Amino acid sequence: MDKRIVILLFALMLISLVSAEPPQTFVNTNVGFSIEHPISNPIGANESHEFHFHVYNRSTGLPLVDPTTTCYFHLYLQNGSDIYTNDSVKNESLLDWKVYVAGSNFSKVGQYAFLFQCNNSILGGFYAHNFEVVTSTYALDNYSLSTGKAIMYSSFLFLFLIMMIALVFLILKLPESNTVDEEGKMMSISWLKYLRGTGWFVEYILFIAMLYLINNLAYAFLSDGLFARTFFVLYQITFRFAPVVVIIWIVWIFAKIFQDKQFWNLINRGMFPQGKM
Repeated sequence: MDKRIVILLFALMLISLVSAEPPQTFVNTNVGFSIEHPISNPIGANESHEFHFHVYNRSTGLPLVDPTTTCYFHLYLQNGSDIYTNDSVKNESLLDWKVYVAGSNFSKVGQYAFLFQCNNSILGGFYAHNFEVVTSTYALDNYSLSTGKAIMYSSFLFLFLIMMIALVFLILKLPESNTVDEEGKMMSISWLKYLRGTGWFVEYILFIAMLYLINNLAYAFLSDGLFARTFFVLYQITFRFAPVVVIIWIVWIFAKIFQDKQFWNLINRGMFPQGKM
């Protein structure tokens, strides 16, 4: 009797141990679709872009040519907004699944993401990727600022700055008025004084060119567009005022020339014997 009780208790312990084992699930990760996408450079703002995807059967490694397979493409902003959807991506060749996205979908600078998913009645797969939209298309080929480029552009800016400073010193060395003697009597008309106005006009043009250079460099190599937009606004203001500055400069020169000739004629007629107005 005791032996039967011991055998019964042992059998109950075995049953409890077997029932405590978790169920085993076997998943074959070698089935489904494998999707590859060539990583591209950052996309320029408002630039249209065509995404290319290659879809393979994961178990065989062969390109997917099953006509029943459907693929979907979703484009997202950084905040998660779904801004573009294509629910019927076509396989135009044996390898490429192409998705054309108009430039209007890339109007904002910053981080974007896309999700590309394919499936048929049996298998499926997806590919997700983040990318960046930058302000300048120049950045597509020159996104990273190398040391050599940094030295070159810094030298260019330094040269502009030296030219502007040297021009200011040259302008200050030019005479401001006509040539006079110790008593203040005008001896001759100094035509060099007209170069002062010309020098300040050239200085203004150099300043516009420097703003334009800084603006383009900022657009090309800085991910934050605020700095570039600030210099772009300054460039626009100074450039739009350039015609007004040209008119003022020309009027000033002709007015000064006319005034000096009139005054010199009066002196020659003896109306101002001391050479003073």
